[in-house]
Amino acid sequence: MRILPRSGFVQLVSQADCAGRVPCFLILYRGAAAYHGVRFVPMTIMAELINGLIERELSSVSDARVRDHILKCLIEPKPIVRDWDYGAEGEAYTCWTVLEEDNSNVAIAYCEKGFGPGSPWGLVAKSGSRMSIGMDAAWYEKFMHAYLECAASSIAIWRVFRLGSGAQRERLSGDLEWDAAWSEVAKLRATYPDEKFAVDQEAHMVGEI
Repeated sequence: MRILPRSGFVQLVSQADCAGRVPCFLILYRGAAAYHGVRFVPMTIMAELINGLIERELSSVSDARVRDHILKCLIEPKPIVRDWDYGAEGEAYTCWTVLEEDNSNVAIAYCEKGFGPGSPWGLVAKSGSRMSIGMDAAWYEKFMHAYLECAASSIAIWRVFRLGSGAQRERLSGDLEWDAAWSEVAKLRATYPDEKFAVDQEAHMVGEI
């Protein structure tokens, strides 16, 4: 067997579970002392499982602009071992990067450990000195939650709302990009300092998330 550098996997030359037909990988989580395995999964199968989770969420996205942008930014899931800041020294888990934008150093990754399985979709750095899993505030229950937090700001799907009592809100604008929508909010807050305004997207546009 051999360690695949920074991948979080050990490749086995022969493994019965793989029937000798495809490379078999042992998912590893790096602990304080050494690597310790959890389960055997062919690398291609793990990528297919993650892609299937994304496709399931995309099936409820009705807005073609959102769907097309996601498909443009999706990459083949690639494993990267990232440090776990809340465990023992040296503890790390394998995270699968699934979405990247050319103009951003923030990517979306999937990780079964760390904040998973409850919040397995996270915002992580593509490069730099801080390549850890990060904080819980950057990890989400669904892929679309993570996408709307990091990658959807350039798409004109955002609307300005006046907030009322309880869950009531009044839409005040059409579809805007993120920065333009918040610019409108700033103007409204200056004109109506006693009222509350916010930027959001219509749930039905990107699925009931």
